[in-house]
Amino acid sequence: MRMGGTFLGSNNKGNPFRKIIRNGKKIDSSDLVIEGFKKLGIDALIGIGGDGSLKILQSITKKGNINFVGIPKTIDNDVFPISQTLGAWTAAEQSALFFENVANENTTSTRQLIIHEVMGRHCGWLTAAAASDYMKSLDSYNWLPEINICRERWNVHAVWVPEMELDLNSELSRLNEQMDKHDSVNLFLSEGAGTDAIIKEKESAGEELRRDAFGHVRLDELNPGKWFAEKLKDSLSADKVLVQKSGYFARSAKPNAKDLELINVAFPGLGNQAIARRVFQAISNHERNIECVIIMWSFLSRYDWAMPRNKVLENTRWASISPW
Repeated sequence: MRMGGTFLGSNNKGNPFRKIIRNGKKIDSSDLVIEGFKKLGIDALIGIGGDGSLKILQSITKKGNINFVGIPKTIDNDVFPISQTLGAWTAAEQSALFFENVANENTTSTRQLIIHEVMGRHCGWLTAAAASDYMKSLDSYNWLPEINICRERWNVHAVWVPEMELDLNSELSRLNEQMDKHDSVNLFLSEGAGTDAIIKEKESAGEELRRDAFGHVRLDELNPGKWFAEKLKDSLSADKVLVQKSGYFARSAKPNAKDLELINVAFPGLGNQAIARRVFQAISNHERNIECVIIMWSFLSRYDWAMPRNKVLENTRWASISPW
C-alpha cells in the first residue's frame, strides 16, 4: 500500500517499560513483550524508523538479548552514520510545496514576516533541503515586478538550523535591509534552532517544561516559531507576522519517485536469501558483541550532508551490511 502516515498504528513515543497491573501485581510490560517475541521463535526484530523508534527498539532488544536490525526511515535525515534516510527527500519536496502556497500571503500586507517552521530537532538537513527545493521552484514562476510580484519578495531570505551559531544582531541588520527594500522576509526555521536559548529563558522565568520519554524538552512546549516571531516582530518593524508549520503536511505524504527509487535500490531484496543470510550472519556473530545492525548502502556516499547529525545510537557497537 503506497500511502503516508502511520496506518499500522505504531508510534515513536511509546514506553515498553511502563509498569502495568497483571493479576494484582505491578510488572514491567517489557517482560511480556520479550516473552511473547521468544515464544514466537522469531530470529530477529527489524525496526524501521528514526530517533525515537530505534531508541525504543534498541532498549527492549538489548534487554531481551534479541537480534535487532535497524532500517533508517526519518524525515529529519539525522541517523548516524547513514548518508540518506528513507522519507527525507519526500518530506523536503512536500515542505517546499507547502511554502509555495504560504509565500503568496506576502501580498496581503506591508512589511510581512513569514516564518516557516520545519521539523528537525538536532539536524537542519530537512530545513535546508526544503529551502533549496523551494528556491528551485521559483525558476518556473512568471514574475510581474510592475505590480510588486517579484522574486525578491518570494525568495528564502534566511535559513536557521540547529548546527549553526546564530549571530542574531548581524542577521537582523541584513533582514531589515530586505524588509525595507521589498516589504517581506521569509525565514525557514528548523524547530531545533535556538532551543537552548528558549529553554534558558523559560526556565529562568520559573516555567516548568515537560519532557518526553527520552528526556528531551517537548518541542511543542517551546514553540520555536512563535518565540522567534515575538523576538523578530519589533526588530524588523513587521506589520504582519505569520508562523506556519509544515511538519505533519510533509511527514504524512506518500513517498515520491526519488524515495521509491532509494527503497528499491537499497533494499532490492530483503527477499533475497543470499542478502538475508549475510544480515543474519552478522547479527548472530556474538563474538563481535553487536548490539545493533544498521543496513547501509555504499552508493549513497555521494549524497553526504556536511553538517553533523544526531548520533541516535551513539554508544552502540555497530555492524554495517551492504547488499554489494
